[in-house]
Amino acid sequence: MIGLRTYLCRPSRAQDDVIARRSREIVAQSFELLEQSTKSDTFLGRQTFEPFPKEDDNP
Repeated sequence: MIGLRTYLCRPSRAQDDVIARRSREIVAQSFELLEQSTKSDTFLGRQTFEPFPKEDDNP
């Protein structure tokens, strides 16, 4: 394979700075959203052997 060249595309320092700045903005927004949500949406403490209630079971 003599004569074949492999070219690497490296982003510029300016492009790296833009990507890093945008990533920090996204992380900051994510933390703000997490702080605003007071209600957790996990199933911690739920007994897995208990079935979900059905509409027909209501008295």
